[in-house]
Amino acid sequence: MLLMRILGSALSIVVVGMAVGASRAGAAEVAAKTVIKKSVVSLEGFVETGGERDLTQDPLGDWLEMNADKMRLYVDGQANSEKPKQFVPPTGINSTMDPALQVAAVIEDLGYNARCSAFANEKGLGRLGQVVVNEMTSGQFEHVGNLIKGSDDLKRACPRYDTLNTNEKAHVYVMLLASMSFFESSCDPTSGLKRRVQGPNGSLGGLIQLHRGKEDVYAPNCPRGASNKPETTLTCGLSMLNKQLERQDAMFSPRSYWEVLRPKKTYVKTKSGKRRQVQLARTVVGSLRELPLCHN
Repeated sequence: MLLMRILGSALSIVVVGMAVGASRAGAAEVAAKTVIKKSVVSLEGFVETGGERDLTQDPLGDWLEMNADKMRLYVDGQANSEKPKQFVPPTGINSTMDPALQVAAVIEDLGYNARCSAFANEKGLGRLGQVVVNEMTSGQFEHVGNLIKGSDDLKRACPRYDTLNTNEKAHVYVMLLASMSFFESSCDPTSGLKRRVQGPNGSLGGLIQLHRGKEDVYAPNCPRGASNKPETTLTCGLSMLNKQLERQDAMFSPRSYWEVLRPKKTYVKTKSGKRRQVQLARTVVGSLRELPLCHN
């Protein structure tokens, strides 16, 4: 009888111990999931702009003075004075040409500044364009797999996307990153690094204006300090875009981290100091519509 009571007590201890162990294991699993969840911030939380963008002393202000009307970028109801630009491939280039030369021709046609030629120029890929192509074609597809697959809205801008090989798809992203960089930083990799640029969620820096000091919370391939170098800025940007497509299945999303990818109006103060509403995403989409790779 005593032996049975001892065995019963021992069994109870084992059962309780197993329950406690299971409880601790469950708690550890929850904690681990919580840590993983916190390690990558959802891009959906960053959809509002920090007021209007002051372009009175910004190179983008000069570009808008020359191009906003003819590209129909202003969306505040005020009359446009010029015939709207048609986003079609520039004369003299076609889809059989070196993809880098196609990108260079579109950069020139859209009037992006000289710094953007670091993506592509008349000699071929520039050093920034090479970073994008290397990242997309390296075989490490876990952080760019969604980009290679593409989203429906990207394919509307680039109808032949599904027929392109990986190298050609990489050049589509050279074009996309060149456009994003022009509107975010005028293709200046030091933007925000020497003089503070304030964004809605903190200070911004680099080609595509990453959240300085917090880059590592946005996507798996983003080291802290990524905005300090153009190479890491671009690899982080591709990883963030890949994460955006995973979460939202859209490239031009109102919930994108980048304002230039949101198909909606934003407020700017023009060179004359006038407040206007502008839709910069129209030109980013237009740059893909001008790329012969995408159309013929």
